Amino acid sequence: MEAQYERSSGYLGWANASINESGFMLWIQKLDIIAYQEKTEPLGWRLMQVALEECLEDFQRLAFMAKEGQLVIFFRNGRRLPFNQLSDGQRTLFAMIGDMVRRAVLLNPQLGDKVLEETPGVVLIDELDLHLHPKWQRRIIEDLRRTFPKIQFIATTHSPFLIQSLRSGEELIMLDGQPTAQLGNMGLEEIARGIMGVSRPEVSERYEDMKAVARNYLETLELAANSPEEKLEAFKEELAKSIAPYADNPAFQAFLEMKRAAKLGE
Repeated sequence: MEAQYERSSGYLGWANASINESGFMLWIQKLDIIAYQEKTEPLGWRLMQVALEECLEDFQRLAFMAKEGQLVIFFRNGRRLPFNQLSDGQRTLFAMIGDMVRRAVLLNPQLGDKVLEETPGVVLIDELDLHLHPKWQRRIIEDLRRTFPKIQFIATTHSPFLIQSLRSGEELIMLDGQPTAQLGNMGLEEIARGIMGVSRPEVSERYEDMKAVARNYLETLELAANSPEEKLEAFKEELAKSIAPYADNPAFQAFLEMKRAAKLGE
């Protein structure tokens, strides 16, 4: 079995598309055993706790529990959860941050307690917002900056929350090459509309569809009211068909049907 704790192992799997979760877990187990046997906290163990406290809400400490056979995370509110029972977002953050700490400590042990502050590098993250609650999306970039100040993060995202948390438009590269303005003072709707191309982010697509259907319904109703008697049934059928997809909104249907009754004298 290849050694997981040599300095060179900090580069193992660096090009993989996923986090080296198994290597991280083995490393944590080793540190926990050392802490127990030597009655002291190894460097990696201390820094792991610091980094997770910076980036995980309500995090208090972690420990490898032999009974559960896995890591257990303790929170300030008294909860304790095995790693496999964390939410997808918590596991993603935990494993990502833990793997970065592990690699930094393995590669730069000479930096001592300043490993997190002084380790340089480049980290690529695909879909940084994946599985993260919006309130975590709003803070994750600043958390990573603060915890790993000399690491350059290059991440992809579809989240307006992440875009809003950038410090300047120069930090955002659009696929179409368009330059961007200052982002920190922009609202989410402005970002969605101006940068992400969402025409009306303040309302749902269904709302837009219903509004268009209502407008078309009333225009068709005007035509029906001024049409010959022999064409009236065709118009009524067209009107009924246009609002049929909205059976889950009886108020919407009833309002338009009342308009039809009043207009056509039914």
